[in-house]
Amino acid sequence: MSLADPESDFAAENVVPLVYKPAMTTTIIGTLNAVSAKLTTTVLLQMDNAVSTQHANYATVAAGFLKAEGLS
Repeated sequence: MSLADPESDFAAENVVPLVYKPAMTTTIIGTLNAVSAKLTTTVLLQMDNAVSTQHANYATVAAGFLKAEGLS
């Protein structure tokens, strides 16, 4: 069920990755930074719509994003 927000009172939230700090590597940091640079609010909403309302597989949607952005 989608809720209307005609007054734009509820802005999109920031995505924050949770990572076990002792496991952080430069590869993980680089990967998170690369994804963060490409993940706009518009793209996030498109992916959310695909999974929520179109019932697309979330792994397929995520893989498609990574491929489209040259991150896979």
